[in-house]
Amino acid sequence: APQALDDAGYAALQPRLERGEPLAWEIHAPALIAYHRARGEDALAARAALRALCLSNHYGYYHESASFAEAVLAHFDDMVGDDEDARWNYIGNIFQGLVSAGRQEFALELILTRAEPHLRRRELRAKMHYLLSMIHLRYARKPDLALAEHYILLAAQDIAAARGAIADADQTFLRVFIDNGLAFLRVRQGRARDALALCQEGYALLTRELGDDRHALHRSVLQYNTAQVYVMLDRAEDALAHYRKSIEMDPYYSEYYNESGNLLQRQGRFEEALALYELAVRYSAPYPEVHFNRGVCQSQTGDWEAALASFALSLELNPQQPEIHQIRAEIHEQSGDADAALADYDAAIALAADSVAARVNRAVLHYGRGDYARALADMDRAIALDPDNPEHYENRAEIHKAMRREELYRHDLDRADACRAAA
Repeated sequence: APQALDDAGYAALQPRLERGEPLAWEIHAPALIAYHRARGEDALAARAALRALCLSNHYGYYHESASFAEAVLAHFDDMVGDDEDARWNYIGNIFQGLVSAGRQEFALELILTRAEPHLRRRELRAKMHYLLSMIHLRYARKPDLALAEHYILLAAQDIAAARGAIADADQTFLRVFIDNGLAFLRVRQGRARDALALCQEGYALLTRELGDDRHALHRSVLQYNTAQVYVMLDRAEDALAHYRKSIEMDPYYSEYYNESGNLLQRQGRFEEALALYELAVRYSAPYPEVHFNRGVCQSQTGDWEAALASFALSLELNPQQPEIHQIRAEIHEQSGDADAALADYDAAIALAADSVAARVNRAVLHYGRGDYARALADMDRAIALDPDNPEHYENRAEIHKAMRREELYRHDLDRADACRAAA
């Protein structure tokens, strides 16, 4: 870990910072920010935080990026002034870190207060409205499709109005980019064929107006989105074909491999899926999702040791994953390690107290150990959460039977019968 900076340390470090050495910024940014704050140089601390934030985004360390947001925003307006390009560029960097860290509300406030009142150029407002649409469509805890449509249509109007004010090639690219977002919305609205048409028309427009070589990365995204629409249409082979086209255009983007692997896994093609997950891991920033998906696939093949290793990596990157603890518990049960299984069920319930499956499974373990009081407590909670499942009452009835509570035993069996009759 880097040591705190004194004046001599700062003087020694300064030439490396001025040369823009990424490693120097990555390692010493927190100490540099603390150094400037200790000297009352808050504006310099904010500039150092901004450099660290952008570098973290570049590396894909989005949670680290979000940690610098408040320091940057304290002096943001002074740093960007009237430069609309700088304002939008830095807001985009801050936004990415915030939403990746689960701070969607703060990200929305950032756009509405730091971008909307200050951006006048139509192409920048188009980008802003696109991002507002994606907040309500992709990042909000409860998506609002109506607001998402409102903003994406404003973005389309803005970019149409920018024709002549920006280069034709840029206008075409942004038009297709925005239509790409509209396609994503159409999928969520259940209008998959409209979405497919938007993706295909966008790809054709880019090719017709800009040729085959320009914006290759965005072309890969269009192929990727087309693949996702085919998934919605339950056309798996068409989807896989478009995923392959995306990979051919941009072979270093891990999400293409990850999504392809997920589709193959759902088809039971586990070995093919694992090969793609390995590539996703190779090209990915440290994302927990990739290791989680690989672990699930490995567990499907019975390679429990490898699955546990993948889950451990995923938890190291994001400890707040109760579903991993539940899957691990099931693996431990199958391998006969009841103590490890119980520990993972405890961890799953600590993170998600209302998980019915974890409660029921833990109750079974407690029952097997003769700990009827704990088993009963878990089944009571499972029934409170899911009162119409007859199997829950049958499970609880067995606990009452073991506790020699005949009346409660028969009562739960009657309730199970009533649930089946009502279904």
